[in-house]
Amino acid sequence: AIRDVHAAVPDMHFTIEDSVVDGDRVWVRVRGRGTNTGAFFGPPSGQPVDITVFDQARVVDGQIVEHWGVPDRFALLAQTGVLARLG
Repeated sequence: AIRDVHAAVPDMHFTIEDSVVDGDRVWVRVRGRGTNTGAFFGPPSGQPVDITVFDQARVVDGQIVEHWGVPDRFALLAQTGVLARLG
């Protein structure tokens, strides 16, 4: 879950790289960068992490009422060293 990512990469910061609004829907492409200094399916790698996340939300009266987020989990697993440990 997202809590695990924040624990593994506590300095993760996000930059919105692209967004589209269509009626009550918003699509956003976000880039997250930080350093793997916390445990994530094993010890921290100490390596930089750079991932892309795609988010879609439905907005009603200025409030997000539905949200779907799709992070690049493969990149996260590779950059934190998890895939290398699996062999």
